[in-house]
Amino acid sequence: MNPLLPNAWEWTLTGVGVLACLLLVAALIDVARSSARPRTVVLASVMLVVLPVVGPAVWFLVRILRSREDLSAEAPDGRTAREG
Repeated sequence: MNPLLPNAWEWTLTGVGVLACLLLVAALIDVARSSARPRTVVLASVMLVVLPVVGPAVWFLVRILRSREDLSAEAPDGRTAREG
């Protein structure tokens, strides 16, 4: 084996790192574009940077759960339950 050529595990680890970076960037962009309060945006951004793998997963999970919650709150005529 040539020590200068990467092994399969090195390629795999590099791929996982690249995917984690892409997920982090996507989550940061999503947080910046969100209509959340400024305090929530700052806290979410800090969480994403401190926990670069778990943070984006939690952000997208919470976002999905909230969107489902908003959809279930809609009345059949298209108005939300809050509108009455």
